[in-house]
Amino acid sequence: MKWQRQDLVGRRAELDALRRDGAEPALLVVRGPAGSGKTALLRRFGVESQETVLDLGGRDGQPAWDEFRARALLGAVRAEFEAIGGGPRVAEAIETVSRLCVPESYASLAGRHRLLGALGLLLTRIRPRLVIVVDDADEVPVSALAPMHRAGHTVVAACGADAPRELCSLADRIIDLEPLTDEEIGRLLWQVGAVPVDDAVPRALREHLGPLYGNAGTLVSTVEHLWDEGRLAKVHGVLAMRAPRAPIALPAGHRLLAEVDALGEVGRELVALAAGEPEFRVDQIPALAGHAAHEYGHAADRLVRAGVLAYEPTGRLRCRSRAIGAAVAEPQAARAEDVWQLISAGDYERLAAFVAEAVSRGEAGADLVAAAALATIHLGRKVSVELRGEPVVLADRWLAGQPVGVEEFAASFGRLRRRSSVQSIDGRSWTSDESTEDALALRDLVPVFRSILGPVYGLPVDGPVAAYHRVCRGYADGDWADALSAARELALMSDVDIPAARLLAAEICGWRGEDRQAAAWLAAAGAEPAFPGLYGWVAVGLRDHAGEDAYEYGWGWYTARAAELEEPGAARLLTRLATIAVDAGDRYRARAVLRETQERYGSASETGLLVRGLVEADGPSVRAAERVIRKRGNRFELALACQRVARVDSEPHQWLSEAYELARSIGAAKLVSTTKRTMAGCGVAVPVHRARQTDVSEMEDRIIELIRSGKTNRQIALALRVSAKTVEKHLTRLFAKAGCRTRHGLAMSGLGARQELVGA
Repeated sequence: MKWQRQDLVGRRAELDALRRDGAEPALLVVRGPAGSGKTALLRRFGVESQETVLDLGGRDGQPAWDEFRARALLGAVRAEFEAIGGGPRVAEAIETVSRLCVPESYASLAGRHRLLGALGLLLTRIRPRLVIVVDDADEVPVSALAPMHRAGHTVVAACGADAPRELCSLADRIIDLEPLTDEEIGRLLWQVGAVPVDDAVPRALREHLGPLYGNAGTLVSTVEHLWDEGRLAKVHGVLAMRAPRAPIALPAGHRLLAEVDALGEVGRELVALAAGEPEFRVDQIPALAGHAAHEYGHAADRLVRAGVLAYEPTGRLRCRSRAIGAAVAEPQAARAEDVWQLISAGDYERLAAFVAEAVSRGEAGADLVAAAALATIHLGRKVSVELRGEPVVLADRWLAGQPVGVEEFAASFGRLRRRSSVQSIDGRSWTSDESTEDALALRDLVPVFRSILGPVYGLPVDGPVAAYHRVCRGYADGDWADALSAARELALMSDVDIPAARLLAAEICGWRGEDRQAAAWLAAAGAEPAFPGLYGWVAVGLRDHAGEDAYEYGWGWYTARAAELEEPGAARLLTRLATIAVDAGDRYRARAVLRETQERYGSASETGLLVRGLVEADGPSVRAAERVIRKRGNRFELALACQRVARVDSEPHQWLSEAYELARSIGAAKLVSTTKRTMAGCGVAVPVHRARQTDVSEMEDRIIELIRSGKTNRQIALALRVSAKTVEKHLTRLFAKAGCRTRHGLAMSGLGARQELVGA
């Protein structure tokens, strides 16, 4: 992957400062570490400047002997000769500089003075004010930059964080480049991938890059490195990351790694110790073997100055970024004391390594067999071919997609429920609760193993079981961004197939108004889905969002497959069909769903109560179902349940207010719209929210202002240098935040910089 665009990201304040201070002759110093965007800022300033710009470039492409950048200046002046109104006197000065600009002039003090004098004379004879841009100016003598300024021109000199003091003392203004903000980083990542970016990507980069996260050069090179490694890939038009919790290393050739390599074995050993030992202290350096203590000391000082390592007041020596340690240090084979400690830590990669090592020593106990099977299930791959037993057979069945009962899991893994005061259980007498059965029906194993193993079981760190649990919990808790991140993570696991994750992702995208992604997720579930009930539920919802006759499709789907539909998919499908029929005022269709529901589940079941309450406007039934849903803790289903209660309650305001707040907090645009329609039908006013400036991002704030000025989506896209699709995506989110469905409603809302209260 290469950077798709060359647009400057952020730096609006710095660019404004250059425009303002560069309007008159001045020496301006732009200061920032390598990779902070100095070159891009200079390029943009040069493009937007009203004056003639002479760009002398940076160190690359310059002759090593030409310290004054005289050749670059000559080339720029010749290229702009007509623009600067060059006449015979300017041509004569150009010829003089050309004759003196040779390596021999730099060999003597007199030659250097003659060349500097000729450069000053040339610049003095050019009458229009120039803007002279010098990158990597800390490598150019101040004696060469000063004449440019004295000749009446504007000089913009870009330097590293440790800019020469003499240059800074002469500067009329110093502009420091701070790390990019999160908003700017989001836009930069979009430019790199040319697609929206999954939330897990910046989260992982921030965690591993640390203080380097806001450095544009480091960020872009690391992202390109991850793409080349296959860690980054596009999933249904979104850039996602494989194993986001795995280490991320700086790419080879990074300037900080070059500092380490320059010190050889001593530098690499120090970085490895600082990265791997949480309490590696400066006073431990004399104890290191292989080299003299002073070599390690000098190396440590140099690495601290370079920004590779950092001293803490406690004496600890650490890596400033985990990505540095990941690039230099060898992987450490950390081993816990036993199987239970690894299960408690949720680290099944290490558990698999523990099992492999134990098998190589000839061990083969029942606990080891159960541990191997547990690691196999959590990693989605077989970890040992030597071990045999019922747990291994169960794990193979699970990976093959075959149904496995909770009691079978208890029988195979119950023996691992032992540690200190925790007693072992007998799988044959063990019973599960309803929530565990519901989770297993959707193949979410985390609640199952928590119930079986008790305190021994820790939440898995990584792998398909961990990712799919995040999908299920994110959907239920209303943290839909995390649920979609986990679904994309699963999609990048080539040896894992969990169809229910794709269906939940399609359902989420449908409610968020991301129709293309919803259709792509649904198509990925296949023509013959493993969960036909869930598939029908999602497909009906997407058709309903699109304004199609969703009932006819859904009822046909149900009646053709009634005997094979799984739970809870069938119950969700029937509830959705009943809702659609009631909303359409079709009593005949609604009664048909009610009869089928009561025949399938009985009138006292949650689904039976809910459907009867909807169809017959029976308040007690709907409230009973609402209480069950509230106890289960699914915030999205609770938002819908509150709407249903409001339709049959004499005082709907409380229910609809709760439904509206739930819908807003989940951030689903179509759920907010559905709730507002229900409120309008019940005569309940939409709550008015006083928006804060922090409610919207910088990009969204600019979109709102352009909407208020009457711009179309295409005009907004051109103004902000983004695609029209990106504008549409932001508008969808802004509609949800503002609780409206039109551009007029957004313009009149309190969102953005203009603060005001607006009636519903």
